[in-house]
Amino acid sequence: MERIAAATAMLLSAVLSETQVSRVVVAGGDTSSHAVAALDIWGLSYRAAMVPGAPLCRVHSDDPRLDGLDIILKGGQMGPRSFFADAARR
Repeated sequence: MERIAAATAMLLSAVLSETQVSRVVVAGGDTSSHAVAALDIWGLSYRAAMVPGAPLCRVHSDDPRLDGLDIILKGGQMGPRSFFADAARR
């Protein structure tokens, strides 16, 4: 599982280096940890409640492509079945 989480984080980093998106949702506790480590960010700040333990945050980075990005780091069992649709609408 550790290798899958690390590979997913590297994939996210590669995708964000090639595209411009405004929001990212990372599901899975280990995957979320690896994702944050793989991105060139120095901080997160709280923006809004989504579900307990998985708030909407703003990325802070010296990389202008990442700075200001919305991110939700969601543990595997957090939130209702509609979580991803809810995150897309907010």
